Amino acid sequence: MSKDSHDISSLFPELAPRVVPVLVPMPAERPYSYMVPAGMNVQPGSIVRVPLGPREVAGIVCEGETDAVDARKLREISEVFDCPPVGADMLRFMRWAADYTLSPPGMVARMVLRVPAAFDPEPSVPGLRYSGGEPERMTDARARVMELARDGLAWTRSGLAHAAGVSMTVVD
Repeated sequence: MSKDSHDISSLFPELAPRVVPVLVPMPAERPYSYMVPAGMNVQPGSIVRVPLGPREVAGIVCEGETDAVDARKLREISEVFDCPPVGADMLRFMRWAADYTLSPPGMVARMVLRVPAAFDPEPSVPGLRYSGGEPERMTDARARVMELARDGLAWTRSGLAHAAGVSMTVVD
């Protein structure tokens, strides 16, 4: 019996690791193949973070076949960015642009992925919301703040102070 005949993925193809082509921002003629970790959901157009040499880069999952590479030699996708995938029209345009300009598809992907920080989640902004109660000593400035805060919207400290025409110490 050969060594491959004992491979569980040959007996149960549904257990075989899923491999997808990923365009990385390098002058590569073809996408690189990466394994999709269990539980991760990617589709063509998904923007992912993948290991490339000693660093990690953003890449775009594309359509098409992957190279026949031993799964043990493949690296896994590190992360799927929480942003909408690149649309099918854009993927077609990227292929067209690469063909028309005789450029490697990876360099066209580089233009699309030019600002990798744009895919990072936005930092949360602390907000204030009226939760009931009144200050011990009600002043005109505090009354203006309370009137605005009662509308049920979340406010930033500076936004509430500016809208009420008071200093931030009144809001605190």
